[in-house]
Amino acid sequence: DGVLRLGGPPALFALGSVGQVHWGLDFRGVSVGGREVAAARSAFCDPSSMGAGQLTACGAIPDSGTTVIMAPTEHLKELFESICTAWALCIKEAEAMPRVPKFQVLQVLLERCEDWAGEAGFSGMPDLTFHVAGAAGRSQELKLPPEAYILEVEQEEVHYIKKYLMGVLPVRVPTTTGRSRRVCMPAFGEQQYETQQNGPVWIFGTPFFYEYQVGYDLRATPPSVSFRDEPCGACSDGAIARAPPALLAGQ
Repeated sequence: DGVLRLGGPPALFALGSVGQVHWGLDFRGVSVGGREVAAARSAFCDPSSMGAGQLTACGAIPDSGTTVIMAPTEHLKELFESICTAWALCIKEAEAMPRVPKFQVLQVLLERCEDWAGEAGFSGMPDLTFHVAGAAGRSQELKLPPEAYILEVEQEEVHYIKKYLMGVLPVRVPTTTGRSRRVCMPAFGEQQYETQQNGPVWIFGTPFFYEYQVGYDLRATPPSVSFRDEPCGACSDGAIARAPPALLAGQ
Protein backbone atom coordinates (compact mmCIF):
# COMPACT_ATOMS: atom_id res chain seq x y z
CA ASP A 1 0.00 0.00 0.00
CA GLY A 2 1.08 3.60 -0.52
CA VAL A 3 -0.08 7.19 -0.65
CA LEU A 4 -0.06 9.65 -3.55
CA ARG A 5 -0.09 13.33 -2.55
CA LEU A 6 -0.67 16.11 -5.09
CA GLY A 7 0.07 19.76 -4.37
CA GLY A 8 1.65 19.29 -0.95
CA PRO A 9 4.11 21.68 0.71
CA PRO A 10 7.72 21.78 -0.58
CA ALA A 11 10.16 19.33 0.96
CA LEU A 12 12.57 20.77 3.52
CA PHE A 13 15.46 18.89 1.89
CA ALA A 14 15.45 18.33 -1.87
CA LEU A 15 17.89 17.60 -4.68
CA GLY A 16 17.77 19.59 -7.89
CA SER A 17 17.28 17.41 -10.95
CA VAL A 18 20.27 17.10 -13.29
CA GLY A 19 18.13 15.63 -16.09
CA GLN A 20 16.66 17.50 -19.05
CA VAL A 21 14.11 14.85 -20.04
CA HIS A 22 13.88 12.70 -16.89
CA TRP A 23 13.93 13.34 -13.15
CA GLY A 24 17.66 12.67 -12.88
CA LEU A 25 20.16 12.70 -10.04
CA ASP A 26 23.93 12.67 -9.82
CA PHE A 27 24.69 9.09 -8.71
CA ARG A 28 28.03 8.57 -6.95
CA GLY A 29 28.09 4.86 -6.20
CA VAL A 30 27.11 2.46 -3.42
CA SER A 31 28.62 1.63 -0.04
CA VAL A 32 28.15 -1.96 1.16
CA GLY A 33 28.22 -2.81 4.85
CA GLY A 34 27.59 -0.98 8.07
CA ARG A 35 26.00 -3.80 10.09
CA GLU A 36 28.59 -6.46 10.88
CA VAL A 37 31.42 -5.07 8.71
CA ALA A 38 32.72 -1.60 7.87
CA ALA A 39 31.13 -0.09 4.77
CA ALA A 40 33.14 -0.35 1.54
CA ARG A 41 32.51 2.11 -1.33
CA SER A 42 32.05 0.81 -4.88
CA ALA A 43 34.55 1.62 -7.62
CA PHE A 44 31.83 2.28 -10.18
CA CYS A 45 30.27 5.76 -10.42
CA ASP A 46 33.17 7.38 -8.57
CA PRO A 47 33.28 11.10 -9.49
CA SER A 48 37.02 10.78 -10.11
CA SER A 49 36.26 8.43 -13.04
CA MET A 50 34.45 11.09 -15.11
CA GLY A 51 35.66 11.55 -18.67
CA ALA A 52 35.87 14.69 -20.77
CA GLY A 53 32.51 16.39 -21.19
CA GLN A 54 30.81 14.49 -18.37
CA LEU A 55 28.81 16.35 -15.75
CA THR A 56 28.32 13.31 -13.50
CA ALA A 57 30.01 9.92 -13.30
CA CYS A 58 26.61 8.19 -13.34
CA GLY A 59 22.97 9.16 -13.33
CA ALA A 60 19.95 7.84 -11.43
CA ILE A 61 16.26 8.14 -12.26
CA PRO A 62 13.77 7.50 -9.41
CA ASP A 63 10.85 5.72 -11.09
CA SER A 64 7.94 4.15 -9.21
CA GLY A 65 6.87 2.34 -12.39
CA THR A 66 10.00 0.16 -12.38
CA THR A 67 9.64 -2.88 -10.13
CA VAL A 68 13.35 -3.39 -9.38
CA ILE A 69 16.58 -1.40 -9.48
CA MET A 70 18.01 -1.39 -13.01
CA ALA A 71 21.75 -1.03 -13.57
CA PRO A 72 24.59 -1.90 -15.98
CA THR A 73 25.69 -5.53 -15.89
CA GLU A 74 29.26 -4.83 -14.81
CA HIS A 75 28.08 -2.58 -11.98
CA LEU A 76 25.78 -5.33 -10.70
CA LYS A 77 28.55 -7.90 -10.79
CA GLU A 78 30.75 -5.65 -8.66
CA LEU A 79 27.90 -4.86 -6.28
CA PHE A 80 26.95 -8.53 -5.82
CA GLU A 81 30.62 -9.40 -5.21
CA SER A 82 30.75 -6.71 -2.50
CA ILE A 83 27.56 -7.97 -0.87
CA CYS A 84 28.97 -11.50 -0.78
CA THR A 85 32.28 -10.27 0.66
CA ALA A 86 30.44 -8.42 3.44
CA TRP A 87 28.26 -11.42 4.36
CA ALA A 88 29.81 -14.22 6.43
CA LEU A 89 27.46 -16.91 5.10
CA CYS A 90 28.28 -16.01 1.50
CA ILE A 91 32.01 -16.02 2.18
CA LYS A 92 31.69 -19.52 3.60
CA GLU A 93 29.68 -20.62 0.55
CA ALA A 94 32.26 -19.05 -1.80
CA GLU A 95 35.07 -20.97 -0.10
CA ALA A 96 33.19 -24.20 -0.87
CA MET A 97 32.78 -23.11 -4.53
CA PRO A 98 36.23 -21.63 -5.37
CA ARG A 99 35.70 -21.74 -9.14
CA VAL A 100 32.41 -19.85 -9.05
CA PRO A 101 32.52 -16.02 -9.06
CA LYS A 102 31.15 -14.45 -5.89
CA PHE A 103 28.40 -12.59 -7.75
CA GLN A 104 27.04 -15.98 -8.83
CA VAL A 105 27.55 -17.53 -5.39
CA LEU A 106 25.34 -14.78 -3.93
CA GLN A 107 22.52 -15.58 -6.34
CA VAL A 108 22.77 -19.34 -5.76
CA LEU A 109 22.68 -18.78 -1.99
CA LEU A 110 19.62 -16.53 -2.24
CA GLU A 111 17.80 -19.10 -4.36
CA ARG A 112 18.17 -21.46 -1.38
CA CYS A 113 17.00 -18.90 1.19
CA GLU A 114 14.42 -21.31 2.61
CA ASP A 115 17.32 -23.40 3.92
CA TRP A 116 18.93 -20.62 5.97
CA ALA A 117 16.56 -17.62 6.33
CA GLY A 118 14.57 -18.67 9.37
CA GLU A 119 13.42 -16.28 12.10
CA ALA A 120 16.59 -14.21 11.70
CA GLY A 121 15.72 -13.56 8.05
CA PHE A 122 18.35 -11.46 6.29
CA SER A 123 19.89 -9.98 9.44
CA GLY A 124 23.38 -11.17 8.53
CA MET A 125 23.37 -9.38 5.17
CA PRO A 126 24.84 -5.88 4.74
CA ASP A 127 22.98 -2.62 4.18
CA LEU A 128 23.40 -0.76 0.90
CA THR A 129 23.91 3.01 0.94
CA PHE A 130 23.35 4.83 -2.34
CA HIS A 131 25.17 8.15 -2.68
CA VAL A 132 23.24 10.74 -4.70
CA ALA A 133 23.49 14.49 -5.27
CA GLY A 134 21.49 17.23 -6.92
CA ALA A 135 22.29 19.83 -9.57
CA ALA A 136 23.89 22.18 -7.04
CA GLY A 137 26.00 19.42 -5.49
CA ARG A 138 23.78 18.93 -2.44
CA SER A 139 24.19 15.30 -1.44
CA GLN A 140 22.19 12.62 0.37
CA GLU A 141 22.72 9.02 1.41
CA LEU A 142 19.86 6.59 0.76
CA LYS A 143 20.09 3.40 2.80
CA LEU A 144 18.38 0.16 1.82
CA PRO A 145 18.38 -2.73 4.31
CA PRO A 146 18.50 -6.28 2.88
CA GLU A 147 14.75 -6.64 3.42
CA ALA A 148 14.34 -3.85 0.84
CA TYR A 149 16.74 -5.08 -1.85
CA ILE A 150 15.88 -8.79 -1.67
CA LEU A 151 12.71 -10.21 -3.25
CA GLU A 152 10.95 -13.30 -1.87
CA VAL A 153 8.57 -15.50 -3.83
CA GLU A 154 6.90 -18.88 -3.39
CA GLN A 155 7.91 -21.20 -6.23
CA GLU A 156 6.28 -24.53 -6.99
CA GLU A 157 8.68 -27.44 -6.72
CA VAL A 158 9.11 -29.73 -9.70
CA HIS A 159 11.05 -32.90 -10.34
CA TYR A 160 12.10 -34.37 -13.64
CA ILE A 161 11.32 -37.76 -15.04
CA LYS A 162 12.82 -39.36 -18.11
CA LYS A 163 10.55 -40.13 -21.04
CA TYR A 164 11.28 -41.27 -24.55
CA LEU A 165 10.20 -39.21 -27.53
CA MET A 166 8.82 -41.48 -30.24
CA GLY A 167 9.99 -44.29 -27.99
CA VAL A 168 13.61 -43.53 -28.91
CA LEU A 169 14.96 -40.10 -27.81
CA PRO A 170 15.28 -39.62 -24.02
CA VAL A 171 13.94 -36.28 -22.74
CA ARG A 172 13.59 -34.85 -19.22
CA VAL A 173 10.01 -33.81 -18.48
CA PRO A 174 9.17 -31.56 -15.48
CA THR A 175 6.30 -32.66 -13.26
CA THR A 176 4.83 -30.74 -10.33
CA THR A 177 5.14 -32.09 -6.79
CA GLY A 178 2.28 -30.11 -5.20
CA ARG A 179 4.77 -28.43 -2.85
CA SER A 180 6.08 -24.86 -2.91
CA ARG A 181 9.42 -23.47 -1.81
CA ARG A 182 10.57 -20.05 -0.65
CA VAL A 183 12.99 -18.55 -3.18
CA CYS A 184 14.83 -15.21 -2.93
CA MET A 185 16.65 -13.02 -5.42
CA PRO A 186 18.27 -9.57 -5.54
CA ALA A 187 15.80 -6.82 -6.51
CA PHE A 188 18.00 -5.77 -9.41
CA GLY A 189 17.80 -6.07 -13.18
CA GLU A 190 20.24 -5.48 -16.02
CA GLN A 191 20.09 -2.57 -18.43
CA GLN A 192 22.56 -0.66 -20.58
CA TYR A 193 21.64 3.04 -20.64
CA GLU A 194 24.63 5.22 -21.51
CA THR A 195 24.54 9.01 -21.74
CA GLN A 196 27.24 11.41 -22.89
CA GLN A 197 27.00 13.92 -20.06
CA ASN A 198 25.79 11.78 -17.16
CA GLY A 199 27.46 8.43 -17.83
CA PRO A 200 25.72 5.09 -17.20
CA VAL A 201 22.21 5.51 -15.80
CA TRP A 202 20.56 3.50 -13.03
CA ILE A 203 16.80 3.32 -12.48
CA PHE A 204 15.82 3.53 -8.82
CA GLY A 205 12.66 1.41 -8.79
CA THR A 206 10.11 0.48 -6.14
CA PRO A 207 12.58 -0.64 -3.40
CA PHE A 208 13.30 3.06 -2.82
CA PHE A 209 9.61 3.97 -2.81
CA TYR A 210 8.92 1.37 -0.12
CA GLU A 211 11.67 2.81 2.09
CA TYR A 212 11.19 6.54 1.45
CA GLN A 213 8.59 9.15 0.71
CA VAL A 214 9.71 10.26 -2.74
CA GLY A 215 8.64 13.72 -3.85
CA TYR A 216 8.78 15.55 -7.19
CA ASP A 217 8.54 19.35 -7.22
CA LEU A 218 7.97 21.12 -10.55
CA ARG A 219 7.80 24.53 -8.84
CA ALA A 220 11.45 24.41 -7.78
CA THR A 221 14.27 25.71 -10.02
CA PRO A 222 15.50 23.34 -11.26
CA PRO A 223 12.70 20.81 -10.60
CA SER A 224 13.66 18.77 -7.55
CA VAL A 225 13.42 15.27 -6.10
CA SER A 226 13.20 14.55 -2.37
CA PHE A 227 13.53 11.44 -0.19
CA ARG A 228 12.04 11.46 3.32
CA ASP A 229 12.69 8.57 5.68
CA GLU A 230 9.42 8.60 7.62
CA PRO A 231 6.04 6.83 7.48
CA CYS A 232 3.78 8.06 4.70
CA GLY A 233 0.59 7.78 6.78
CA ALA A 234 -2.84 6.91 5.41
CA CYS A 235 -5.92 8.84 4.40
CA SER A 236 -7.97 7.14 7.14
CA ASP A 237 -5.76 8.16 10.07
CA GLY A 238 -5.69 11.88 9.37
CA ALA A 239 -1.96 11.86 8.63
CA ILE A 240 -2.41 13.18 5.11
CA ALA A 241 -2.16 16.97 5.12
CA ARG A 242 -4.46 18.92 2.84
CA ALA A 243 -2.91 21.00 0.08
CA PRO A 244 -2.69 24.76 0.73
CA PRO A 245 -5.87 26.60 -0.38
CA ALA A 246 -3.91 28.61 -2.98
CA LEU A 247 -2.91 25.43 -4.75
CA LEU A 248 -6.44 24.05 -4.64
CA ALA A 249 -7.69 27.30 -6.15
CA GLY A 250 -5.10 27.10 -8.92
CA GLN A 251 -3.36 30.34 -7.84
